[in-house]
This record gives sequence, C-alpha cells and structure tokens, in this order.
Amino acid sequence: MEGIESRSEETAAMTELVDVSIKRKLLFITMLTSSVALLMACGIFLTYDIVAHRATMVRKLQTLAAAIGSNCTAAITFNDPNAAAETLGALGAESHILAAAIFDARGRPFARFRRAGAPATPFPPRPPADGHRFTEEELVLAQGIVLDGQRIGTVLILSDLEEAHGRLQGFISTVGVVLAVSSLMALLLSTKLQHLISRPILELARAAREISENRDYSVRVPRTSGDELGVLIGDFNEMVSQIELRDRELERHRDHLEEEVGRRTSELVKLNAELQAAKVRAEVAADAKTRFLANISHEIRTPMNGILGMAELMLDSDLTQAQRQYLARLKESAASLLTVINDVLDFSKVEAGKLEMEPIPFRLRESVNAAIGTLVMTAETKGLELIVSVPSDVPDDVIGDPGRLRQVLVNLIGNAVKFTFEGEVVVRAAREAETDASVTLHFSVADTGIGIPSQKLSVIFNPFEQVDDSMSRRFGGTGLGLAISAQLVELAGGRIWVESTPGKGSTFHFTARFARPPGASERAAPRPPAALEAVAALVVDDNRTSLELLGELLGEWKMKPVTASSAASALEAAVAAREQGRPCALAIIDANMPGTDGFALVEQLHAREGLERLPIVLLCPAVSLDQSRRAQRLGVQVCLAKPVNPQDLQDGVLDALSPGRRTPAKEQPGDSTLPAPLASGLDILLAEDNLVNQEYGVRVLTRRGHRVQVAGDGRAAFEAFERGRFDVVLMDVQMPDMDGLEASRAIRELEGKRGGHVKILAMTAHSLAGDRERCLEAGMDGYLSKPIGARELCAAVEAGTLPPEAAAEVAAGSSGLELNLPAILDRVDGDMDLVRDMARAHLRSGPGMLAELSSALERDDPAGAIRAAHRLKGSVALFCADSAYRAALGLEGLLRQGATAGARETLTTLENEIRRLDEALAKLIGPAGHGA
Repeated sequence: MEGIESRSEETAAMTELVDVSIKRKLLFITMLTSSVALLMACGIFLTYDIVAHRATMVRKLQTLAAAIGSNCTAAITFNDPNAAAETLGALGAESHILAAAIFDARGRPFARFRRAGAPATPFPPRPPADGHRFTEEELVLAQGIVLDGQRIGTVLILSDLEEAHGRLQGFISTVGVVLAVSSLMALLLSTKLQHLISRPILELARAAREISENRDYSVRVPRTSGDELGVLIGDFNEMVSQIELRDRELERHRDHLEEEVGRRTSELVKLNAELQAAKVRAEVAADAKTRFLANISHEIRTPMNGILGMAELMLDSDLTQAQRQYLARLKESAASLLTVINDVLDFSKVEAGKLEMEPIPFRLRESVNAAIGTLVMTAETKGLELIVSVPSDVPDDVIGDPGRLRQVLVNLIGNAVKFTFEGEVVVRAAREAETDASVTLHFSVADTGIGIPSQKLSVIFNPFEQVDDSMSRRFGGTGLGLAISAQLVELAGGRIWVESTPGKGSTFHFTARFARPPGASERAAPRPPAALEAVAALVVDDNRTSLELLGELLGEWKMKPVTASSAASALEAAVAAREQGRPCALAIIDANMPGTDGFALVEQLHAREGLERLPIVLLCPAVSLDQSRRAQRLGVQVCLAKPVNPQDLQDGVLDALSPGRRTPAKEQPGDSTLPAPLASGLDILLAEDNLVNQEYGVRVLTRRGHRVQVAGDGRAAFEAFERGRFDVVLMDVQMPDMDGLEASRAIRELEGKRGGHVKILAMTAHSLAGDRERCLEAGMDGYLSKPIGARELCAAVEAGTLPPEAAAEVAAGSSGLELNLPAILDRVDGDMDLVRDMARAHLRSGPGMLAELSSALERDDPAGAIRAAHRLKGSVALFCADSAYRAALGLEGLLRQGATAGARETLTTLENEIRRLDEALAKLIGPAGHGA
C-alpha cells in the first residue's frame, strides 16, 4: 500500500508540473539546472578538500612518527621506557594529538602518552599493521622504528579530527551563501529572458485555439525570428494553408461523393459474393480431402490388418528358415507402407492445423536412444558409424512430447543414413538456454553423405520436395518427412535449419523448448562413481569423432583416457604406459576397425607381458551371439553395442574393473506371438466386412479359447445381437448397408428396452482427429486402431469381461507374467541393454504415476487422472504389456467420458496388471540391476 501511495504522489506531482504555464516551466528548468550544477561543483570541491586535508594530516603524523621513532631508538635499544615516555611527552605541544604509544620489537607496550582531557580509549595489546586508518572521530597511524635496517619497534599515534570537522562546517556555510546568491541571480535573469521563448509559443497556441474554435483557416501567426521557433511558426502557417486548400478540394468533390460511394459499394458486394463462393468451395474441397484421407486410410489399413495378422499366425506355426525370412520381409514392407500412410495423415493434420503436442514428463536420453535404436541395424548394414553425444550438462528429466521428438529424430537420422554411403552420422544434443521453468535444447544430425545443393536449402522443408527429381525413385520416401518435422519443431517452440556442402555432407539442426519438472533446477547433477576417479583407460577407435567423444566422456567421469586411433598405436601406448609406471587399468576398444580389428587387438594386448589380465570393454556395431562367444573366448569382460549410451558404458566400465559386481539377468523365452489359450472363454460377435480380417480375428480368438460368431455388416451384427447373447462385440466402423456407429447406437437402444450392457469395441482403420470421440459418442466402450496385434486384440476383449473361472486362471499366473521379449527387442532393434534401462526407468517412475492417478481420483480431478493414466499407458506400451495397456486405455476412456465410478473399479485391475509387469521386469534386470 505504501508503494502504491508513493507512486500516486509522484504521478500527482508530475501532473501538476505538466499543467503549469510555459513561463513557469522555463523558470523552473533554469533554476533546477543551475542549482544542480552548483551543487555538483560544490560537492566536487568539498570532496577534493576533504581528501587533500586528510592526506596532509597523514603526512604530518608520519613526520611526527618518524621523528619520535628516531629519538626513541636508543631508549628501545637500552630498554629505557622513561626516556621513551619523555620523548612521547613532546607530543603534548600538538593539540590535535590524543594519545601515542611505543611498542618494542616483540609487539609489547614500551611507553605511552595520553593528552590531558582526552577520552580514555584503551591501547591495543599488540601494535596494528603499519599504515593509517580514519574512524568517525580519530586518525590512527602506525609506523615502524628501524635501526640499521632492522625493525626494533612500532610508533602508534592517535589524532582527533576537530580541525577537519571545522573546515567541513565552514565549507558548508560558504556553499549555502554561494547557492543563495547564485539562485537569486539565476531567478532574475530567467525572469527577464524567458519571454524570448514563451511569447512565440503562446502566439502559436492562441492561433491554434482560434482555428479550432472558429474553423477559420485564414488565421496566420507573424514570424518574428529566424530560429527554430521562427521555423515552427512558418511550418504552422504552411500547414494551415494546406488545410485551407484541402477544404476547398473536398468541397469540390463532395457533390460527386454519393455517386462514387454507390459505385464502390456495388463492386464490394460483387467481390464479397465471389469470396464467399470461393470460401464455400474451399471448405467443400477441404472436407472432401479429409473424407478422402479417412477413406484411403481405411482402405489401406484394413487389408494391412489382414496382412500383418496372417503374418503373425504364420510365424506362430512350423516354418522353414527361408519361410520365416520371407515373412520378416513381408512385415518390413508392411511397416514401410504404414510409415507412408502415417506421413500422409500427419501432413493432412498439418494442413488442417490439427497437429498437436502432448506434453508429458519423460527421460530425454531414453527417447534419444530409442530413436537411434531403430536405425542402428540400417547404419551397420551400410558400414556407417552412428555416434551419439548427449553431454552430462543436458538435463534428462523434461516435460514435452517424447513421441514427436522421436519422430523428428528418426526422420532426420533416417535421412542421414539413407543419403550417406560411407563415413559417419553424428547425433548431438546441447543445452542452449535454461530457466527454472524450461530448457531449450539444440539437436543436430550431421552426416558425411551426398549433401544438398545450395539452391535447394531454402525449400528442403517444403512438402513433397526432394533434392532432385530422381530421389524418390532412387531412395524412396514421400517427401513429407522434413515438412512434418519442421511443423513439429515449431509446435515445440523451436526452429529447424540445415547446413550442407554437396559431396561432403549435411548437418540438420533444430531447437526445442521443454518444461522442467518442479524442483528439477535444484537437483544436483549425479556425481561420477568414486571408483572411476583417476583410473587410466586406453580408448581405441579408428573414428576420430567417436574417439574424441569417448575421451571427453571419460574426462567428465574424472578418468584419465589414453586415446589411440589404430591397433598399432594402441599397443604402443599400452606398453609405454606400463613401462613408465602408469599402466592402464582397462581398455575400451572398438571391435570394427580397418586392418587389425578390435578382436585381434585384444589378442595382442593379452599376449604382452604385464597386459595378460587387462580388463576389456569391447564396443561392437551390434552384439550378436557369435560376437559374444568370440569375445568371451578372448577373455573380454564386457561387450556393448554401439552406439553406446553413457550410462551403459559407465556400468560396463565398472563391471570390467570389478567382475561380479552385477548378476546378469536371465533372458526370458517368448517366441510365440500369440497368447496361450484359456480353459474357458467368451462369446464374441465379430462384425467385419473384410474376409481376411474375419479369418484372422476368428483364428486368434478361437485359439485363445473364445467362441466367435461373424457378421458381414452392421445390420447383420444387430440382427445377430437381437437373437443371441454375447459378452463382447467387436465392431468394424466402416461397413456397407449399416456402419458400425449406427449398429452400436441400435444395440444401445435395444439394451435400453430389455436391460443389460454388452462391451462394444470399435475396430477402425481411420486415424484422424475425432474418430475415437465419435466411437465413444455412439455408445462404444473402447477403440482399437488397425492393424491390431493378436495380444492387443485378446487383451482388449478380455479386460473386465472374463468369467470368474477364466479370470482366476489369468490371476493365477500373475506372479509369473512372461514378457514378450522378442517383441520388446524388436522395438529397440535387439538392444537388450536398452530394454533393461527402460525397465529400471519404469520401476522408478511407475509407483509415482500410480499414486498420482489414485490421488487425482480421490480429489475428483479428472484432468489430472487422465494425464496420469495416459502416462502409464505410454510406459507399459513399451514392454508389450497388453493387459496393462488395455486397462490403462480403458481407464483413460472412462475418465474422458466422465464415468468416474467405473474408473475406480478399473483402477484396481490396472494396479494388479502393473504389479505383474513390475515383477516380470524386476526378474528381467536381476536383483543388482533393480537397485541400480
């Protein structure tokens, strides 16, 4: 309140000053300027006088101290305090001296003097350091007594400042008189001279007021000078003349105004009609395009659902190795086709302005590693070095859309790998800017590929652009990936650009802003393990970039890296370090090097005296079973897949230095892609018009132990429902005669008459915005997007609908949930270390997400519960945990419909499924890994 009142007073004072006459303003400005100048000048003189007077006082005391010290040398030498006291007594002639003392060479008081009537200030027990200091009332000076170059004592003198205070008072009185006289003279002169400025301005104001009141533009102001005011008066008269001429012109045009307005109005009406018609045509075209995309998505995804489904069924049967390879190629082709479809749909969302980001907390390094993991095998096949650098100062806990970040990274890294035939692809992340609430990161993807011509750099992010017309035929692709990436980066609050030299490579850059979790800025960065400090490590890699990054990383851990770019130089470095008494404690070796590779280097190192037991961490492009066995035969302690993330490398180094530190996790079998059959199943109505999808659904569900009745369209499905009793209805959305939405509404209407509620799950190949909402509005309970996997289909059907005996059968296996490890590994290109890291992250964050979900439901906070359920759904989806995924998906759907009562029941199911998943993950990573 006091601050507001103070600002109000300042505003009032400024208003009063603005409203006074120009005469008073000029007078006030003149007086203020002269007064301030005088005050500044007097202040400078006063400061100079005080400084000079103090310097004089110091010099005088220094002279007195020198004289006293000279006269007291004999007294100190012969230990005669009385003689020294007599010498000090001579200071009584100096009225400003308050006290003095002499200290001997050991700092003990030797003789003292105090002026009569001086305050009894105690002497210090020890002499202060040589020099002087001013206090409010005294000047204290200490000076050494020297005889024949040797210090034999110290003189201490205390002087009052009465003389200085008297000079200051006199100066202030003088300044007051000068200010008063000067201000009076300035006032008299300003009063006489201000009319030279104010009079012409007042004349201008009078003329302007007269013109404003009477609209008489013939008024002119006489010009009396040639200065700026004279120029202003001339310009004012000219302006009035121009206005007068314009009034005459307006008068002449006034008669034709109505005719001109009528003509222009007719043109505008016609133009508006054309624009309205164009707008309607554009809206119709946009709507037609949206419907076309939805239909084409359905038409492609529906047969793809059959292709992928039949491939799963065949992979679960007895096949030859060649047949399995053919089916693997089939799935790869289907995945490529899905990528094209998703690009087209994402681009349609960009054009419609419906591409959105979904901010959730996630681990940055996990997302970067997941994006890179999908392209490791492709890079290895082409013989490329894929290198990743995420320095330790880059925060890991951020809030953003991890899926969209991975989409941009996969697009850029995929392009780099596609257009690079030899060399390397380097992915970097760096911190660009940071606040307590957010952090802006700079990502770059650099390659040594074919490069981009300069004329294409400005359009490379436009839709359907390729570097040349033959690119799409030679390399494939839709030309939409970079356009979508640019839109996603913009939504993330960043920008994207590219630098390239044809024939030498390209570097794509983009920035993205992420929110920080509460308290993230206050958390201390993790310290490197003490066991690594000062440990010498031999690092061998023929790739210069990879070698530099490995050296920097070990340096951050306070290790001492010894780098080598070839097997020969590495062997020399290791031998030299041992001979110099600084042997390397371990070696980190790239397995794939020209000439002598990493495996051969290990043999050479272990063949040298003193290096037989050197621990080895071997970095392989992809750790295969043959490589692992060969490494084991050579005595290699740790074998890691490249590109290796820092945490895996740190764990590997620690494992190599301390064998047996962690118990290796047992990898669980899980070859079958289909779930095991149940003893008792459900009665299911499958409404699907595609014959292949009918066969796929029947095969999967009947093998699980369920009973399936097929309906070829929505009307047949409704009629079958009228006649029979079903536990679940699987309803394709787009069908002839009566579609799935109409059939679902008819079923719900029938249930309203005869009671009951059957679970209806939508199956649709549509994936545009609003599809899920339309299904839920039609009365459906869930939503499955084609293509649908066998486990996903069974989990969706069984969630909350199994009979008691079957539910008991599923619950009985809860403590022994088997992870579908091949499916999980397929998602990360076989990187088992990445799977374990993902498991550790889930075990750390899962309980918190469950607690957040439960708390939100108790607080009746639907928005918070939806966010928590969505995060859980994304976490369990990484591990192909279909039952947990379906429970989280169903819970999220109930919350979005506002069905909080059903949501609380579903939460119990979700908690049980999460518990089963946690137990399986804990077994996967082993006891030691769980605690890591």
